[in-house]
Amino acid sequence: QNEIIYCEIQKKWVKLTNCVVDNLQNQPKKIRDVLYDLLRKSGCNVAQIPAHVQNSIEACTDILLTRVSPRYVREQIHANPKIYKALHRKDKHSLLSYLLQDEDFSTLNGLQLMSLRDNTEVAFKTCTPYNQPRHVYLPSEIYPMALFPNHQAYFINTDNMEYW
Repeated sequence: QNEIIYCEIQKKWVKLTNCVVDNLQNQPKKIRDVLYDLLRKSGCNVAQIPAHVQNSIEACTDILLTRVSPRYVREQIHANPKIYKALHRKDKHSLLSYLLQDEDFSTLNGLQLMSLRDNTEVAFKTCTPYNQPRHVYLPSEIYPMALFPNHQAYFINTDNMEYW
């Protein structure tokens, strides 16, 4: 098989079996930019292949294309955590908003994508009867943080959050 797919982000030609199909066109630009950067750093070859070409490839070959998805991105950052840990807070918020789109919350375990009001970072954890991680709260208009004095360390830092 020849290198027939051009990956714009990496500026190179790759084999069809070595690329991941970009389907992020409906995402906000900020999220797309964060994801492209993250996938580039993880070594993924992201290719923009029109839908009709994708359909033809899968219909006429035995190749099943891999597409960019929240699940795929979670797999990449679990495999190589340093690629997301260096992100700025706003970029982590953008990443988190994308990862939550498929509502597969259990696969967020261990990912440090939230920062609290006291600027500490907190990882997602599974609650079990024997493992009760400390609770983290998201302030709202109905329940503002002001109702809970001296509890800043329990609230997510919502400064500059665009997607909540």
